[in-house]
Amino acid sequence: MKKGLIYLAAGLVSVSAYSQNAANERLQKSGDYGIGIDAVPVVDFILDKTRIFSNSAPSSAGSIINFYNPFTISGKYMIQDNTAFRGLLSLGYNSETKKNFVPKVGSTSGEKVEDANRSSDLFVYIQAGKQFYRGNRNLRGFYGYDGILGITRENMRSNSYGNDLSVNNSASRVVSSHSGMEISLGARVFVGAEYYLIKNLSLSAELGYGLLYKRNGGGRSTSEKFEGGEVKSETTELAGSSGFILDTDAMNSKIMLNFYF
Repeated sequence: MKKGLIYLAAGLVSVSAYSQNAANERLQKSGDYGIGIDAVPVVDFILDKTRIFSNSAPSSAGSIINFYNPFTISGKYMIQDNTAFRGLLSLGYNSETKKNFVPKVGSTSGEKVEDANRSSDLFVYIQAGKQFYRGNRNLRGFYGYDGILGITRENMRSNSYGNDLSVNNSASRVVSSHSGMEISLGARVFVGAEYYLIKNLSLSAELGYGLLYKRNGGGRSTSEKFEGGEVKSETTELAGSSGFILDTDAMNSKIMLNFYF
C-alpha cells in the first residue's frame, strides 16, 4: 500500500514537472519578436456560427467596451523573458460616393442629370510602450504603459452638380467642406492576460485607463452661387476645438491574436 502511494506521488510530481516544462516551452524568451492582429473578427465568426449571440457579434452589439478597428496591427520585441517593448498601428480610410439623378434645369422633356456627393475619412493611431509579464504558465498576466499619437481627418466632402449655375439656377450650393485635421496626444496604463494556445500562438485581452488630449485646428467650407451674371465662390472658415478624454478605456480595449517567432 505504502509502495503504491509512493509510486502515485512520484507519478503526480513527474506529470506536474512535465506540464510545467511544456508550459515553459510555449513562453517567449528574450530576443523573440511578436506580431498581433485584432481577434474580434475571428471571435465574431465563431460566435455567429455557434449562434451564441444569434448573429449579433460582440464588437457590433451595444457594449460598454469599444474594440479596436480591424485594421489594427501590433508588434512586440522581448527585451527580457518577462519584459517587452511594444507598438501598435491603426490605419483607416473610408471613401464613399453617392449619386443622384435630378431634373435638368430648363428641360421640357423630363431629361435628368447626375449630382454626386463624395465623402471620406482618414485616421492614423500610433501607440508605443512597455509591457511586463507575470507568471510562467500558459496563462500569464501582464501590465504596462503606452504613449499615444493620433491623426484624424473626418467629414471631408466634395460635391459635383449636373446643372450649371445660371439665372435660372442661382441658389447657393456647397462645393466642398472638411472639419479639419485633428491631433491627439495621450498616455495610458493597461492590464490584461495572455493565454498560450500552442507554441508561438496566443490570445490576449487587455483593458486600460488613459488620458487623451485632442485638438482640431478648424476646417473650411466652400460654396458657390450665381450673382451679377457670373458664378462666385465663397470660402468660410470653421472654428476649431480642443478637449480632454480621461476614461476606461480612452484608447479602447482590445482582444488580440499574437504570433511569435
